[in-house]
Amino acid sequence: MRENLKTTRYANGLAIPMGSTDTYSTVAYRFYPNKSSSNVSTYGYLYNWRAVMCNSPSSSANPSGVQGICPTGWHVPSNAEWTELTNYVTNHPNYTYSSTATYIAKALASQSYWSSAGNNGNYYVGDLSYPNNTTGFEARPAGCIYGNYSSGFNSSAYFWSSTQYSSSASYNRGLNYYSETVSNSNTPKYYGYSVRCVKGTGVLAACADTLMEQTVNITYGTSYSWRGKTLTDGGIYYDSLSSINGGCDSIYKLILLVNCGTVTDVDNNTYRPRATLMACQYRWVVRRHTAI
Repeated sequence: MRENLKTTRYANGLAIPMGSTDTYSTVAYRFYPNKSSSNVSTYGYLYNWRAVMCNSPSSSANPSGVQGICPTGWHVPSNAEWTELTNYVTNHPNYTYSSTATYIAKALASQSYWSSAGNNGNYYVGDLSYPNNTTGFEARPAGCIYGNYSSGFNSSAYFWSSTQYSSSASYNRGLNYYSETVSNSNTPKYYGYSVRCVKGTGVLAACADTLMEQTVNITYGTSYSWRGKTLTDGGIYYDSLSSINGGCDSIYKLILLVNCGTVTDVDNNTYRPRATLMACQYRWVVRRHTAI
């Protein structure tokens, strides 16, 4: 995939929620690069690792076999696959601007959007842009999001892998405008990074970010217990449950309808109003009155 992922949904149609700028969480979220929606068309979204994996376990295999956030027919690359890519570029000097084999960042970086590192003839990504992107990979510097902070916009690009380093961190690859090399590091899973997908089928896990919806009728004056809450008013209620292994969340939706029971008028006519989301209220309307 030659551009950063921009999807707002998984392949099964489930939505990936937007995260707020103060979200220190492992709940699945996407974020605007540099906190601005106007950047999505150029840089794609940033996603935390949980959103990327969509409840799939960590994979270090090559290929990873993890479809995760990727469209059908594509998969999230493992750390081993990223290593395969960087090794390939390292071993093909026709892609590089330097005789130093590890100076491959320029070969992967886009020619535009990067902050300038001066035009000094060195091998930094941000120096002399015309030798950039000889591989066509077109890495764009979307930076990252972590909590209330946006960092590295126009100066860094980070890409998740499907391989976790620990229960709280996962491997990623990074480029920086003031560097010649591609980094291989691990970062907390709540960081928002860019995603590239690789052609080849992966398995889409039974994503726990499933909307489980139910409709319940109760009688006016009674209550209904739902997910630790006691509800008496009609309405639409939501709750979520974070899954244990990094992926998505279970989203629960309850439509609670209140059956207002029956009412009888002075002529002993009985009426049964429809169940409603609103509180039960009765209003009698006199359409005609005949004197006795």
